[in-house]
Amino acid sequence: CTTFGPNADLHACNLRGANLVGADLTGANLMDAYLREADLTGAKLSGANLFMADLTGAKLNNVKLVGARMNNVKLIHADVVDANLTKVNLSDANLSDANLTGANLTGANLSRANVTHANLTDADLYGAVLSSANLTGADLRRADAGFANLNGANLFTANLTDANFTEAKLSRVVLAHANLERAEFARADLKNTSLTGAYAPGTGFAEATLTGANIDGWTINFFTVLRGTRWVDGRVCQFPSQGACD
Repeated sequence: CTTFGPNADLHACNLRGANLVGADLTGANLMDAYLREADLTGAKLSGANLFMADLTGAKLNNVKLVGARMNNVKLIHADVVDANLTKVNLSDANLSDANLTGANLTGANLSRANVTHANLTDADLYGAVLSSANLTGADLRRADAGFANLNGANLFTANLTDANFTEAKLSRVVLAHANLERAEFARADLKNTSLTGAYAPGTGFAEATLTGANIDGWTINFFTVLRGTRWVDGRVCQFPSQGACD
């Protein structure tokens, strides 16, 4: 557990609080490693195996993790600001209260992940898979989740202000009491989604599908776009429709 470098075998090593700033651990085996509060700022971890690693409270700002295996990893309260996690497998991972501001999660797999109260402001989630993920109270302001799959996800009380969900899959999603102000859901699939008490002034639902959705108590205004939207009762809102399905 003292030799660091590309393809290093650090399986189950105790590296709590280790200084690994800028380290090149490309392709390394960190499976089940104990990395609590370690500093990996700027490290290279592309293709690394971090299955079940514990990175609670660790610093991973500007880390390159492209294609890394991180399913079942613990990133609780971790700093992952501006990190590159393109196509990373984070299924079943625990990212609760993590700071992922500006992180690149394009094409990443976060299915069933715990992302409660995480900060995903300005994050790139384009084409990511977050099916059945728990994003309760998460901050997704200005996040780009276009073409992402969030079927069955829980975004109760999440903040999606100015976020992009164009053509995203959001069926059976819980968006109850979420802030959707000015968010974009053009051509998104929101079938059977709970929008109870959601705040959606200025939100774009053009050509989105809301069939079977629960909109009890939601808030919209004249600037909420409903042009061509498949409404909760199955009818199509006429052009132009803003603030109401005409």
